[in-house]
Amino acid sequence: MNLLSKFLETADRRGDNIAVIAGNGQRISYGALAQNRPVLPRIGAAKA
Repeated sequence: MNLLSKFLETADRRGDNIAVIAGNGQRISYGALAQNRPVLPRIGAAKA
């Protein structure tokens, strides 16, 4: 397990809302992803 995934797992257990930068630059909520909820990313740039 790499350090980033360990950090995210720990923070998710605490219930923190963490924004993760996806490869395409979109910020998504890791907590929502972990709970299998539909995620509407906040997009700073134009949608691809």
